[in-house]
Amino acid sequence: MVNATLTRNEYTDWGTFGVLKVKGVAFATVELPWRGNKKKISCIPEGTYICKFTDSKKFKRSLYELQEVPDRSEVKIHMGNWAGDKKMGYRTDSEGCIIIGSLKRLIDEQWGVNLSNVSLAKLHELVSPGDFQLTIQNKQGVSHD
Repeated sequence: MVNATLTRNEYTDWGTFGVLKVKGVAFATVELPWRGNKKKISCIPEGTYICKFTDSKKFKRSLYELQEVPDRSEVKIHMGNWAGDKKMGYRTDSEGCIIIGSLKRLIDEQWGVNLSNVSLAKLHELVSPGDFQLTIQNKQGVSHD
């Protein structure tokens, strides 16, 4: 089974930013800000998750879904640009999922990730066929509390 690591390095109201590494390739990620693991408004807890390739009705395609996320379901890795706190007026393309991209960038006056579709296709290429294991951790010295 392929192993991947997502290291979160910045918690802001614009999103939780990190780097996902798999087979020597690095991707930028953005997730919702930490809001106590609350559904649809928070990133998920640190941990190790099995990711299964499943059909997504919402996205009308197959995507990797993290399994056994505490108090959550349908946590996917998908395309998008932003994952800011909507209550604070920021844009978001996430309801608790991981958005993958190439680089963290300022996009239309909000920090996010770019080249998401290309990055998602590359991730699928690197980990297919089958499931992969994803470990999500905070960079040493970085905390969401």
